Amino acid sequence: MPVEGKPTWIGIGRFGRVGLAAGAILPDSGMPVPAQLWLVETGVTHVRPRDDGSTIGGTVLVGSASDRPFAAFRDLTAMAILFASRPAANGRDDWNASLFYSPTSQLPFPLPGLAYVWRPYAGVEAKLGLPAGLEWAPDDDWSLSLGYTPLVNATAVLRRRLAAGFSAV
Repeated sequence: MPVEGKPTWIGIGRFGRVGLAAGAILPDSGMPVPAQLWLVETGVTHVRPRDDGSTIGGTVLVGSASDRPFAAFRDLTAMAILFASRPAANGRDDWNASLFYSPTSQLPFPLPGLAYVWRPYAGVEAKLGLPAGLEWAPDDDWSLSLGYTPLVNATAVLRRRLAAGFSAV
């Protein structure tokens, strides 16, 4: 478990498979659509609290997304995020700034982010800006997170705590 006020390292592993209907043909090339697509990624996030109450950190993620992971250089994925958070004047909310870069994404150039994190009451957090988001945690065991990052990346995650340090997503 992370210790309050201490730097934290988080390992990331992502694995996904999508099965597709067989027999489809790509119109421009005449090639068949693969029957399955894979995503295999790994990375790390580092978060460092600062003495003034702010936080800085970053994430690096690399992997492969294709019908044959790691078979060709063109199938590799890469992503990096730098972020900083500073407490707002009211002591309850925060200002977040970020810089996202993924040369293999829909927008293959650095994208800045700026959001105000509003916490009107316990269990509710709204990120007003880009990236945008809403988090609701009615109790310690359940949480719902909704997010939007341009252009077409929307997420919804329902999380259930199973035991201390373990959750189902």
